[in-house]
Amino acid sequence: MRIFQNFQFDFLSRRKYAYFLSSALFLIGVISAIFRGFHFGVDFNGGSEIVLQFEKPIQISDVRGYVDGIGLGFVEVKTFGDETGVMIRTEQQVIPPQIYPRVIEGLESAIEK
Repeated sequence: MRIFQNFQFDFLSRRKYAYFLSSALFLIGVISAIFRGFHFGVDFNGGSEIVLQFEKPIQISDVRGYVDGIGLGFVEVKTFGDETGVMIRTEQQVIPPQIYPRVIEGLESAIEK
């Protein structure tokens, strides 16, 4: 079955429409970058990673809810490996010594629950 057996479309006569559409999309992108700026994630800015492995499957929303109020700034929580692994990324290059024990104690208490 040949769907496009006698298909003829004059692309060259419509090239000006394509130029206009391409230019409009390019300008929208440039204007967006100027006014909104770029928001780089932890991957580009750098930061710290904490990887945890649990014995039982854990709800990522529980970990995310706890880590939001610790004081690490922007925190990204993802599953790591399977349902028992969690990766926590922060935008801070070094986790402050006064916050690090709170993170470990809080996570250990959450694990016990």
